[in-house]
Amino acid sequence: MKLAKSGGGAPVMLASGQNGPQHIVADATNVYWTNIGSIEDTGSVMTVPIAGGTPTPLAAAQKGPLGIAIDATAVYWVTGSGVSKLAK
Repeated sequence: MKLAKSGGGAPVMLASGQNGPQHIVADATNVYWTNIGSIEDTGSVMTVPIAGGTPTPLAAAQKGPLGIAIDATAVYWVTGSGVSKLAK
């Protein structure tokens, strides 16, 4: 969900039906988050435009993705086996 910092208003749904969303970061154009999934490799790293739209998986079959970070060129996340990186 998103809500304007100033002026409030009604919250806007950006993504629903996610499989255990955990951590979230945003830049000027997109929102990124991890879905923890289940005990199998069903976790994912997702993105959606900050203005709204259809959520898109950046990385599927991730085993328990946790923390997430971004910089100008890449998305980084942690799984049980290490740190992964993917270009935006």
